[in-house]
Amino acid sequence: MPSYRYLGDLHEYWVDFEDGHTEQYISATQLLDYHGLISEYGKNKEAALRGNMVHLASRYRFENRLDWTSIDERILGYVQSLDLWVKATGFVAEDCEVRIWNDHLKLAGTYDVKGYMPDGGKFLIDLKSGVKEEWHRYQVALYLILEGGYRRRGCLYLKEDGDMAEFVSHDDPMDMVNAISLLNVLRIHEKLSR
Repeated sequence: MPSYRYLGDLHEYWVDFEDGHTEQYISATQLLDYHGLISEYGKNKEAALRGNMVHLASRYRFENRLDWTSIDERILGYVQSLDLWVKATGFVAEDCEVRIWNDHLKLAGTYDVKGYMPDGGKFLIDLKSGVKEEWHRYQVALYLILEGGYRRRGCLYLKEDGDMAEFVSHDDPMDMVNAISLLNVLRIHEKLSR
């Protein structure tokens, strides 16, 4: 059975196979970037650092182990925004920051949180601390493909000022088709460049 490694500082997903060879799988985000869908804002180092800090604090909030006194003031509003949304919706996190690999697709990714609402509705959610962008729908589609099983998917846009976060559901089934098409085009390019 292969073993899987994630190199966080490089945002790389690697697979070590039993026969001794190693292979890097493309991540959902790298795939979207390959096709030019991620804006320059989405690649901004300062925004990425803020996003990482927000994601860590959010994970602790979802796991009910957040020390509110330890939160950096630069991200406090985002975490308060999440807290208001969780309290208002009753969302219960089942798992956070889940790394997943698909050996058939040679694709990997890390989604932020999956869980359920009080009515039993299951969700896979990506947290966003920046602006809404069209590529977000394809990112969560790729995560749902990797995750397998049925869940609704969407993005939760956290507010810097601490106002309640806004959940945007991405329910268009064509998002899944388009996401797989992006992967297929990449594979064709790889094959033609050999």
